[in-house]
Amino acid sequence: MHINLDKFFKPFGKGIEMTNKNNDIQAKTSSPIWWLVSAMAGVFIGSKLITGMETAPTVLISLSIVFILGWALQKIFEVNIPVSDEAKEKENRQRIESINKKKKAIEEKKRQDDYNKHHKKLEISKKNKKKKALIKKKKQAPKEKSSQDELNEYLTSIRINKPGYILKAQIEFERDYKSTENLSDFFGVDRSPLSCFGYVVGKTRGRSAEDRKDILEYSLCAQIPDYFPKDYINDWGNPFTLKRYNKIISHLTALADLRENRKNLEVAVSHWRTDAAWFSKSFYEKVIKFT
Repeated sequence: MHINLDKFFKPFGKGIEMTNKNNDIQAKTSSPIWWLVSAMAGVFIGSKLITGMETAPTVLISLSIVFILGWALQKIFEVNIPVSDEAKEKENRQRIESINKKKKAIEEKKRQDDYNKHHKKLEISKKNKKKKALIKKKKQAPKEKSSQDELNEYLTSIRINKPGYILKAQIEFERDYKSTENLSDFFGVDRSPLSCFGYVVGKTRGRSAEDRKDILEYSLCAQIPDYFPKDYINDWGNPFTLKRYNKIISHLTALADLRENRKNLEVAVSHWRTDAAWFSKSFYEKVIKFT
């Protein structure tokens, strides 16, 4: 009996060929050990089947077992080889990436440290510059004014910027003084430095409250004209002193007390007392500061 083995094994050959095309890594080189194992298994099984059977079918079955078993073993055991290589390749790639990340982290930390050092140097440099500028400014700054310098500036400002009606009153007062024959009775309660500087109260001829305040402030700061008697000047004291301050208040109070019960002088008395209270409150601390 003649059997065409080529026709029988042709499907297996095609199957192996297709497998080789689909899996290049597995089929380029077939491992002979799997074929050896399959051949031994085929011979063993063929020897068991040969009893009572013809030789040709037995050979056919043995060869079939060899090819099928060899192909199956190769497929089963060698399929893990590329997976193992791929895992190694992936592991190597991950290890390289990890090393690169660590290198980048170290470089980034170094850059950050360098930046922090540079920034710290800049901050120190800025602080030193500010400190030097402050020291230089303090050296160049003018010395603090003394109390006496401050008082002199204030007195000068009041005297220079006096209102025109004060100057006019001074001129008229001096003219009256020069035209009076009997000077012994010229100076008194009604002929005081206040009246010399234009201080007038009352309903008819009295000045406004603001004008009276300006005159009182000027009277505190001004020099009393030298044609006043020396005793009178000494009694009023020097400008912007506690003696001059007290004298102005006592003079206003005396004027109010002398006219307290006279008719038609209610407005004048009210002006004297109101002005005395305002003056006392407004200039006490300033006078104390410079005395």
